[in-house]
Amino acid sequence: RRRALYIIIDRRGKYMQIVLDQEKLKILQDKSKLLSYLNTAFTKTYFSIGDGKFILFFKGVKGAAKFVIPIEKATEKACVFQIDYSKWLNALAKFNIFTNAIYVTLTEKSLTLKAAGGMTGVISLGIIPYDSDSPEVDVLNNFIESNWKEDKKITINEDIVDAISISLSVLTPASKNNAIALTQNSVLYADRSIVLKSFCSIPPLPADCPVEMHRYSAGFILQAWKQNPEFFFSSDFSTINWKSSDGMLSCILAGEPCEIVIPTEEEIQAIKPKGNASITIEDHRDLVHALELFNGFYEASVWKPIKFTLTKNKGLQLEYKHPTIEIQKDLEVPVSEDGDFILSSENLSKLLDKASEKNNWEGVPVVFQYDEESLGVSCSIGAYFDVIFAKLST
Repeated sequence: RRRALYIIIDRRGKYMQIVLDQEKLKILQDKSKLLSYLNTAFTKTYFSIGDGKFILFFKGVKGAAKFVIPIEKATEKACVFQIDYSKWLNALAKFNIFTNAIYVTLTEKSLTLKAAGGMTGVISLGIIPYDSDSPEVDVLNNFIESNWKEDKKITINEDIVDAISISLSVLTPASKNNAIALTQNSVLYADRSIVLKSFCSIPPLPADCPVEMHRYSAGFILQAWKQNPEFFFSSDFSTINWKSSDGMLSCILAGEPCEIVIPTEEEIQAIKPKGNASITIEDHRDLVHALELFNGFYEASVWKPIKFTLTKNKGLQLEYKHPTIEIQKDLEVPVSEDGDFILSSENLSKLLDKASEKNNWEGVPVVFQYDEESLGVSCSIGAYFDVIFAKLST
């Protein structure tokens, strides 16, 4: 027997009631993580029941999102109202794990949830209703439809998702930068501690410059791409238009002002090591295992600093020192010139772990280039990442 979300209208006009059955509760659950992410950016949440639909609508300065579930056998005029979205989510969660259906009853003053099957307990949420000719109702009905644009399409794949994800992971609260940059063949992030290129192919982009993307917009792509990998952008890439494959959720997301320093090639060359001093670790997993020895011992440090000491004809020693502890780990690798530097093992470990995932847990080479004078240490990890780590002070 087919299950449905349906609506009951009291003939005296005092209330409306919808039944969220198992199928519809699963739809809400599947969309809940993405809806919660969207909710962080929007200031108003509206609901609409009637006209054959149950609608959840977010609106704010960043745009809007509209989630529509069809309601069978419902022809009465829609009622639009506002409630606290976090309380709505919490109310659903209280009943969803115990029941196959939830009765949702709308009156002039409240929205009441009660589980089917005789389970005791009722939750009533106060509402703010809107007249049919109010601006809120007009926005709910027309904003997405009248502002929808499909200027440029990018189909997101797993390589792009990985590149965006790792780039966001090295973006620290201590940095003022709030964005990443998309280029033809990479996702780029840069601040005073790191310059990272995560390689992937992202057509079609302007060939002459990177496209800056606010971290919130990038995070939205990570949340939404599995429900539909096709994202439409405005001509300047400042706005995202996206719709889930089932057609139930539509979003128009305007980007926030981006703060990111995109270094020029001259600036990159200025901080890169000069000369040919380098070491090559043939299997990055050896470095992963070496760094694991230090986990859990770092004291009061955001960066988790590791000192690399390179001795010709001897090899590489990793070292962490603190008044309460001292740890050393040797690696037998060819060293072309003596040298030493301190790097953030936190960011290095993130990149090494991601390389493992991307290469099916097989080893890839890691090459460090270094010298005494330069501000940074160059590092390439397989064909996946090019990095310049800032040298940390002791």
